[in-house]
Amino acid sequence: MQNPPSIPLRRYKEHPMELDRDFPILVVPYNQVERGFEELHIHDRVFEIGICHSGEGVYEIEQKVYSFRAGDVYCINHAEYHNAFCPSRRDSHWDILFIDFPKLLAGVSIDSHLLDTNQYSGPGFNNRFPSGESPELHRLVQAIVDELTTKAPYHQDAVRSLAHRLLVELARERPKHGPGIASRPNRTFAEFQAIKPALDLIATAYGEPITIQQLADVCCLSETHFRRQFTSVMERTPLDYLAEYRVSIACSELKYSAKSISQISFECGFGALSSFNRQFAARRGCTPGEWRASAVAEPSAR
Repeated sequence: MQNPPSIPLRRYKEHPMELDRDFPILVVPYNQVERGFEELHIHDRVFEIGICHSGEGVYEIEQKVYSFRAGDVYCINHAEYHNAFCPSRRDSHWDILFIDFPKLLAGVSIDSHLLDTNQYSGPGFNNRFPSGESPELHRLVQAIVDELTTKAPYHQDAVRSLAHRLLVELARERPKHGPGIASRPNRTFAEFQAIKPALDLIATAYGEPITIQQLADVCCLSETHFRRQFTSVMERTPLDYLAEYRVSIACSELKYSAKSISQISFECGFGALSSFNRQFAARRGCTPGEWRASAVAEPSAR
């Protein structure tokens, strides 16, 4: 039996956020530098919203993986472990909002369903809101950032009003982003934990050959049981997830590195350039060369 690639230990941490008791919202400008895959974190009881102004990379949120770029907004529930990194070694620039919505809007007349941020999490929920698809959400997030940054007179009232409007917009957008945990009670944390070693292996060794048997072995499951468990939790097959992860890394390299397409293909774990081209086109709707040309030509969102 072939041994799985050697991988570093991944850490899962809680990073508490100290918010003002009377005005529990904070904006943090953040420069995301190249970072490894070794740590994912949560902010207990705090909803996180990030708006990317420049740069590109990969965002890992629990068992989901996204290619982020300028103009994206990400909404992350307090219980979802996450980490962003820039494989291309080019920094990305963000404003991050940390919000306790129930306390911020205490005393405000608001539908209690809007305050339930669990609906914006889980395997079936898409955390990414590109500005081109969700312009109003993007505008509201940026308006809150601007109010918190400039601190003009009555900015707290303005922020509360914008936060209420933001929750309404999130609720309206949610049907397009898939079901959250609130509507998928059959997905348990224990089920996710059972396949987490496979997700860790993919995140740290995506550039090496990885077989289904290796993924099953690190989870101490039979291959048949592993396939069934992984597909149930992830709502996609292990091979589909692995291919998407590799393509997401490749997107960052295509935009920010001068490496050839064949070199990127090899470093991202595709055994042949033809396989890379086929998988890329299936997920991005164009060839790697076409994607690189359009990505390099894109203006920054800010």
